[in-house]
Amino acid sequence: MDTLKGQTAIVTEADTTIGLAVAETLLKRGCRVLLTGRATQQLDNIARKYGPDKVSLMPLLASDVAASSVRIVNTAVEKFGSFDKLICCTRPMVKYSVETVKRNAVQNAWNDQVIGPIQLIKASVTELNKCKGSVVLLSSFQCCKPDGLLQSLSAASRVDLVRLAAAELKTSNIRLNAVSPYGSQMEIRRSQSWCEWMYSLLFMTPLGRDSEPDEVAELMAFAATPNCLESMTGNNFYIDGGVTITSPPSYSAILTLTARVSNVVLNIQNKVFRFLKR
Repeated sequence: MDTLKGQTAIVTEADTTIGLAVAETLLKRGCRVLLTGRATQQLDNIARKYGPDKVSLMPLLASDVAASSVRIVNTAVEKFGSFDKLICCTRPMVKYSVETVKRNAVQNAWNDQVIGPIQLIKASVTELNKCKGSVVLLSSFQCCKPDGLLQSLSAASRVDLVRLAAAELKTSNIRLNAVSPYGSQMEIRRSQSWCEWMYSLLFMTPLGRDSEPDEVAELMAFAATPNCLESMTGNNFYIDGGVTITSPPSYSAILTLTARVSNVVLNIQNKVFRFLKR
């Protein structure tokens, strides 16, 4: 990771759990960073901790990334002279089904999760080509194991974007890869019920644990460095505790089975009570 020293990265959605972890990981290894995202106390603390020579903040909503892609690139160049890494994190979304999804939610998800990274990659090609730069997109295990309409569509689209862009930019000395974690966004964990969390650990995760934000950040930082083989591009790296190799029963099926067993037990219990009362 010493190869990050003196290099510069743009990190989007840096105010999210993984975004903050990525920013800290890069800074600890001597990288300079331009952080975009919602203005938060955590980002302010990082800026104060490492100083203006290492950190530049650019308050920006995910919905504004596409329209501000050129401004983001120009800001990084003006502040640091150039940049070598583009790391696009992502923000958790509300979970919808096909029946409950709203049109504006689909449009917002597509703009934030797909159009934004496309425009930012497009705006960054010239600078990244100068230094054999790299692009790393945060996706999700949902790209291959559907779980939530918008989440799965967005994750799959990001992985496909990496593959297509890597093929198109093969002569530009730019490497593009994706990282797909499971369970590492604290925003997602907080939205889960205790039953959903236990189900995911017991039935979906062979290792019995989630991937932690710091672990995901380490993998994303590695994918952005020359230590990650120069011939490695267009890949999707899973860090999911083995979720993608399992075929667990559905959560709804387990709840249904549990309810049926409970009803059987109650019926037996009532019959025993009635028999004892005779």
